[in-house]
Amino acid sequence: MNLEKLKVTSILLVSILISSCSSIKLNNLTGEQDLNKKIETVSIISEKEKLTHNGKKIGDIIFKENENPDWNYLKSKMIEFSKLNGANLIEVKTIGWGKRGNVFYLEANLYYVDDKNTLLNLENNRNQKCSIVIFRDGMESPLGSSFKINASINDSKFENLKKSTYFIKNVEDCNQENIVTINNDSYKVKLNGKSKYYKVAKQTGGGYIGNSVQIGIGGVYFVEIDDETLGKLLMNEIDK
Repeated sequence: MNLEKLKVTSILLVSILISSCSSIKLNNLTGEQDLNKKIETVSIISEKEKLTHNGKKIGDIIFKENENPDWNYLKSKMIEFSKLNGANLIEVKTIGWGKRGNVFYLEANLYYVDDKNTLLNLENNRNQKCSIVIFRDGMESPLGSSFKINASINDSKFENLKKSTYFIKNVEDCNQENIVTINNDSYKVKLNGKSKYYKVAKQTGGGYIGNSVQIGIGGVYFVEIDDETLGKLLMNEIDK
């Protein structure tokens, strides 16, 4: 093989490798895209929340990431991509780690919403109540998902939390201290003015959710989802 062919082959191999590590693609353009719009902020919601916004749809995105699974990195990358394409609202259709053969996978609709107050109202409507949400997603192994997990929040009990289910407890005081019990292990949770989201799973192997804090208690992983936006997205990913 001569040097020129070797260079071309090397470039192609590098291109394939890069594309396999990470890619965001914009599909099904509607003609509403305006690249001259200056986008300051981007909101992220779930399609399943069915929030009314009357935005102009720009297109669909598919985001695959197989190198850096950190949620802050993924979120900033999605927001930057949206700004470059004239969108200020990301409406997520599906999201997760370990989905469809990728470290991270997301499908979403991109919109531009003219009225900034509409975006502000979307955020305000989502954050009216303070809650504690505990979920068990669909990514657990068959061995892990057969393990029984009981939970309680203060005086509310939720027995045998199964795979792909969640429960939610609204609290009156957004600053009160709460007692969360997973099987026989308890600890204190303070909301500090906002809702909190937790994933539980049997300890059977590795797992990853963004940059969340994972604690092992009594053979069960109890993972706090630090980012409230991500918590809402993962909760809505589960079909109750």
